[in-house]
Amino acid sequence: MPYLRKLRDQTRETANLAVVDDESIIVLIRAESREIMRSLTKVGGRVAMVASGVGKAVLATYADEDVNAIIRHHGMPRLTEKSIVRPSDLFRELESVRRHGFAIDDEEACMGLRCVAAVVYSDCSEPLAAISVSGMTSRVTDDRLPMLGRLVRDVATELTLALGGVLPPANSP
Repeated sequence: MPYLRKLRDQTRETANLAVVDDESIIVLIRAESREIMRSLTKVGGRVAMVASGVGKAVLATYADEDVNAIIRHHGMPRLTEKSIVRPSDLFRELESVRRHGFAIDDEEACMGLRCVAAVVYSDCSEPLAAISVSGMTSRVTDDRLPMLGRLVRDVATELTLALGGVLPPANSP
């Protein structure tokens, strides 16, 4: 919780910690934004990996054949008009996540809501969880996305190290 509170306080947005469960993302815990309008995802709520920032952050750590297997098994649901529904678009997005170290859900799961996420790694350099900040598009603007991405990525690194996790070589500080 201290890491989620830190993210919430630095960004003024809701901070979440989620894990993969049966090839879906499930939110385990959150630190709610103090803003009047905030994220709608509930603790325990599930969302498709391909339609969420935390899901795409984790998918970016997977081999392409594993991502393809998830797509074959669960499809690419159109949750909003902005959902990514073509595998080629998803793979382009995952390449960007790998380059920048954070993922963005740009109204793909819920219109009016953006999310910025990064992976927390285990002691075997495998994705253990992902953390994110989410908020209304009026506050999580295009201009704020790079700064929010860096903050989330840095806090994910801090949490990884605090839990005894090991960053993959490309992500080492």
